[in-house]
Order: sequence, then structure tokens, then C-alpha cells
Amino acid sequence: MKSPLTILAFLLLTVAASAQSRHLVRLGWGDMMFETVAFHATEISAYPDPEKLPSGFRSDEKEHFRYTGHIFADYSYRLNKLLRVGLQADFQGIFWKETVYDAWRKPVGESVAVNNYDLTILPTVSFTYLERPWFRLYCGVGVGVVMAFDNLKEFQTGTAFNLNPVGIQVGRGHWSGSAELGCLCGLRGSSNIFMMNSRLFSVSVNYSW
Repeated sequence: MKSPLTILAFLLLTVAASAQSRHLVRLGWGDMMFETVAFHATEISAYPDPEKLPSGFRSDEKEHFRYTGHIFADYSYRLNKLLRVGLQADFQGIFWKETVYDAWRKPVGESVAVNNYDLTILPTVSFTYLERPWFRLYCGVGVGVVMAFDNLKEFQTGTAFNLNPVGIQVGRGHWSGSAELGCLCGLRGSSNIFMMNSRLFSVSVNYSW
């Protein structure tokens, strides 16, 4: 005959196995396609007729670009079988050097290193439209704020929003992985755009409980 403790332990394990995980944390990386198109070097090997340029001609050029990609982390809470609410932080860095050249393409002074960063904070809502034991299909949206700053002590803020039309989470138990198609944008008016259609593709490692 089974003891009461054995029966109680069995019931607790059964309930735990059948319960759906409500908490989910993710750590991921996404592409910077927009940034690599909008911010890139425009190096000129030489001017055709430097002697015809005005006296004291100078050209300020940006070179040697590097990119971190979008590094993001978020937490979400499952309200019911369909809806999750959460908060996401996204960080990216773009680095380059600015060099002043004269008409003969000789550097004037030393190059200046510019380190530009964007930090985005987004409250999020996601909707699950198909779920099976080993995978989940979902979509989501987030609206928040983007903060742009650099090592030259410039700082600006703007509105950010992210649209995720389709995502898939694969795994069972505490650990899983996700892949998403999305569109992350950040701007301060139509003439000051921090990001546009950025983070089109992203992946993440997830832990749920």
C-alpha cells in the first residue's frame, strides 16, 4: 500500500507537469541591416584635380565602421493561453573613425573615434496563435522609447516601436530557442531617424518556469 507521502508527491509532480510555464526570459541577437546600409564608409581614393580645389579645402570622412548587432533581453508573463505581456531592452553599437583630409588626401590631424549607441526599452504584448508540446507560433508588438548617445556626450531620445509578425519558439521544459521576423524602428520626427526596419531577423535562447 502506498504511503500518504508517496501519493502526495505523485499528485504534486502531476500538477507541475501539467501546469503551463507563466514566466519567460530571453537573451538574443538580431541583425543590423538598416544600420549597415545607412552608416557606412564613403572613402575616396583621390581627388581628380586637387590643385583646382579651393585653398584650404578639407574633407571630413567617416571610415572603418564596426557593428555589434542588436543584443536584447526580455521578460514576459503569460496571462492566459493566448496573451503574454512583458518588457524588452535592446542595445546596439556602431563605431567608426572620422578623419579630415586635405585636397591631396593627406590626413589633417588625428582621426577621431566615434562610438554611437542606441538603447531601446519596449513594453511588449504577444499573441500565441498556435501551440503544440514542442513549439509555439506567435506574433507581437512593442512601443516604448529609444535613447541614442555617444562618446562625444551627445544624447537624444525618441519613440520606438517593434512589430513582430511571426515568431517560433521550439523546445520543451525549461529551455527553448526562438527565431523571429520583425521590424524595429526608432525616430524623433521624420527628419531624425535612429532606426528604420531594423532587426529584421533575430534569434534567442529562452528559459521558462
